Amino acid sequence: MMPTSPTERRKLAGFTLIELMIALSLAGLVSSAIYGAWSMGAETSRRVQQRLEADQYWRYLITQLRRDLSNLTAAPGPFLGSPQGWSGDIASTDGVIYSVAYVNKQSSDSVDVWRNVRNDSAEPSSGVVVYSAQQPVSFRYLTPAGWSDNLSGDDAQGAPLALEVNAVQGGQRRVIIGVEVDSPPPVEVLRKR
Repeated sequence: MMPTSPTERRKLAGFTLIELMIALSLAGLVSSAIYGAWSMGAETSRRVQQRLEADQYWRYLITQLRRDLSNLTAAPGPFLGSPQGWSGDIASTDGVIYSVAYVNKQSSDSVDVWRNVRNDSAEPSSGVVVYSAQQPVSFRYLTPAGWSDNLSGDDAQGAPLALEVNAVQGGQRRVIIGVEVDSPPPVEVLRKR
């Protein structure tokens, strides 16, 4: 049976244009809110991942530095240092003397701290990235005369009393590592700015 009155025909006709426009507007608002929340979550996840990677590199650098500084030897070579890196001789557990150097090297999109190791045999030197950041790591050295940016010449005959490592990546980081030549592992003093 066909509807006879205009009211009955209207009820069966469907949605009006106004009702469709309101429904589409509400759907657009809900979709925008969902996309905004998803986008914010993705950005937060990316930042957390970057921070975790920076922290992992930092821990690796400090672990390697502690290990190498605890194995510094008084001979045969001097300890040389600059704000960009340092070099010195370390003894392995089997008594072999290795020359170790830490140096900042610029790569295409970051500054990497390389740890290079060489021994007196015919082995070629090997290097590995122990830290990577947008800014270089800087080193300072505590001598009996006080803190210095460079160790060379006469003051390079012995190891420093402590090594300060500064990095800017996700905030300022500074660690001071005590150095004891031919003795147990160093005592470290951690300070943050």
